This record gives sequence, C-alpha cells and structure tokens, in this order.
Amino acid sequence: MKFLTRIQFHAKLLQLTLITLWGITGNIAYAQTCMGNTDAVVSQTGVTNPNNVLGTPNDVAAELYQTSDIITIDFTDVLSSESIFVVRWRKNSGATNPMVTVSRSSGGVSFTQVTGSPFTLSGTTYANQNITLSEASRYLSFQTTNFGDLDIDAISYTNVACSGGRVGRGSVVSGTVFRDYNANGIKQTFGSA
Repeated sequence: MKFLTRIQFHAKLLQLTLITLWGITGNIAYAQTCMGNTDAVVSQTGVTNPNNVLGTPNDVAAELYQTSDIITIDFTDVLSSESIFVVRWRKNSGATNPMVTVSRSSGGVSFTQVTGSPFTLSGTTYANQNITLSEASRYLSFQTTNFGDLDIDAISYTNVACSGGRVGRGSVVSGTVFRDYNANGIKQTFGSA
C-alpha cells in the first residue's frame, strides 16, 4: 500500500478539484456547454432597428415589415447539431400574419432552411418558438416572404454543447469557455458566489 505525503495528498486533492470545477486535466479539455443570445447582426436589408434583436428578451424588437426584409445574426458560438435555439417573436398588431423563412449556416456563406421553415405567426403577444438545428450552426437568417409585420425580440440558446475546437490531447477549445454556476454571465473563481 502506498502512502501519500501531506503535500502529495493536497496536490491530488487540488487536481481533483480542478477536474471537477473546470473539466480540465493535462492537455485534455472536456466538452463544455454554453448559453447565450444573439451577439451580432452580420447583415440586414429593410429591417428597422436591427440591433434590437441583440441580447436578452426585453419586448423591444427588430422590425421586418416588408416582403424580403432579411436579417442575419451571429451567435459567435457554434451550436452543435440537435441544439435548440429559441426565437422570441410576434406579429405586429393589426398586420397580416407574417411568413418568415429561417435558415442556418455554420460558416455564414451557405444557408439551409431549418426544419419547419417557413413559419407563419398569428399572435400579437410575444411567444417563444423552439427550433432544433439539424447541423452545427453559428449563423441564422430570417427573411419575410409577405407583407406581414414581424417583430423579433431576441434569439437565445441555453445549455447546449458548443464546438469550435477539437477535444482531446493537444487540442484547443476556442471562444470564451468557463463555468457559470449561478448563470450571471461572470466567470466564478474560488470563493466567489
């Protein structure tokens, strides 16, 4: 039976703590989960207040009110296949029911419609629409196909696997990856809440 010195014991305890808290040991980085909202508007045509789609839901929307209005957003995280994102949107009061084509892309160049697209909205109060990705994606595009007035408040994702780097020996995990135990968007360090 091998006995550990006090220093060896504390070193092993620290290593186990780091593995538990950060998912890192040696050169191996474990897959992380991430959550967030739209980080950037890549492009838009005909959209009033396009930056209102950024950040958390606040009932202040980007407005797509004409046929072929389009907005393309960037999560800055690559969401893995089968991840779910949530669109908070509505039909503007008194308008025709808007039809919108939602498409996804991993590289921002070639876009493919998501399952269920195009969507038709009839409610005038904000509602959340869950949409499952069929492939890894970083960019989303929303394009109206009629004169219905579409308000998009926010697009978010929660606790989905993010990719962006290889996982394994000598790998790099790209982007900002950290544990956020109290979901406040701030990296926790030992002794913080």
